[in-house]
Amino acid sequence: MANQVTLVFSCDQTGDIEAACVEYSWVPTGMRHLIKLKPGEVTGARTDAHADVSHVQVYSLRCGKYGQRQTANGWQFPAGPAPVGKHLLGAVIHVSGARAYGYGLYDDGTASPVDVRQLDPVEPFQCGEHP
Repeated sequence: MANQVTLVFSCDQTGDIEAACVEYSWVPTGMRHLIKLKPGEVTGARTDAHADVSHVQVYSLRCGKYGQRQTANGWQFPAGPAPVGKHLLGAVIHVSGARAYGYGLYDDGTASPVDVRQLDPVEPFQCGEHP
């Protein structure tokens, strides 16, 4: 049976932000999803139907002048193995400056530790573009 899982993506860059985006999948599905923020938007969310989700795999993300282009490893959180008997109901990615913060929200009402990812200065690109 599929559950509803929601990813919330926020970007605190202000000023001349062109757009922000994140391309991700719920583990173990591998099905890629995309959230795009229009110029001036700071938060977006997407709800998907998947069962037994354990992690979020981030393929690419961009917020202002910082981001992560698609790489072989990407970024997966929560870190480490999935807790026994727990499944994700949602996750949050918040980008502030050159850092992305991600954490999961479990079906028992708890949250995972926050995982921090250092981002690189990047030229504008759209998430989902594959080099």
